[in-house]
Amino acid sequence: MVKMGFFIRSLHRQLEYLHEEQAKLFDKKFIVYRGQGLSSDDFQQLFDTKGGLLSFNNFLSTSTKRKVAMDFANEALRKSLENIAVIFIMTIEPDAVSNENTPYAYIEEYSAVKTEQEILFSMHTVFRVVDIEQTAANKGRLWEVQLNLTADNDEQLVNLTATINDEIGGSGWSRMGHLMLKVGDFNQAEELYNELLKNSSSDNESQHIYHKLGLLENDQGKYQEAVSFYEQSLKIQRKTLPEDHSSLAPTYHMIGQ
Repeated sequence: MVKMGFFIRSLHRQLEYLHEEQAKLFDKKFIVYRGQGLSSDDFQQLFDTKGGLLSFNNFLSTSTKRKVAMDFANEALRKSLENIAVIFIMTIEPDAVSNENTPYAYIEEYSAVKTEQEILFSMHTVFRVVDIEQTAANKGRLWEVQLNLTADNDEQLVNLTATINDEIGGSGWSRMGHLMLKVGDFNQAEELYNELLKNSSSDNESQHIYHKLGLLENDQGKYQEAVSFYEQSLKIQRKTLPEDHSSLAPTYHMIGQ
């Protein structure tokens, strides 16, 4: 998990570098396309976000050629009669978005298919869902979704980001682990915390990780395992803190639940 994180960070920085190199290519508004299949449940979730924000939780491959997106959408329909095909039509206003927040770049030189005119966006790029329309193609199984890349000063995005930061707190991998706990991704969170524990450089850091592992087990109903982690956290804290110190209260509270 941590090794994958270093890869993700490296790719993100490479996109930043390429974007700066290609700045002259992105001097005016442009449109890119992406075609893919969605399950009916996933499509309904997308449909319900109309007018709101949509974030892609992976590196986002797009093309300046509509036909490339159509080919992917049609392939999704051929794979399963249950799929709904979607063509994302994404409008990008380069002047409204900083490279630091939303890097993207042409990657033809590195792509396996040189003719796709591929533009790759970094992870968690956020768009506003402008419109969703059904087309007559493929018996109504093909939909077009109009997206606008959110500007850096988009009020809803700014407020949402601030709220998430306030709720999660911390920084770096600690923040990632806390986010995984919040969304119920327990296996990934456990893997991350165990890796962080192996590389912990201080008692304070270790006790914090033990406490998080306790929360993780508690959220899964594994109360005995949770108490074991809380006690390890408490043992470390009591090395330097008196028994009546307020910082011990959260751990005592979790043990006594």
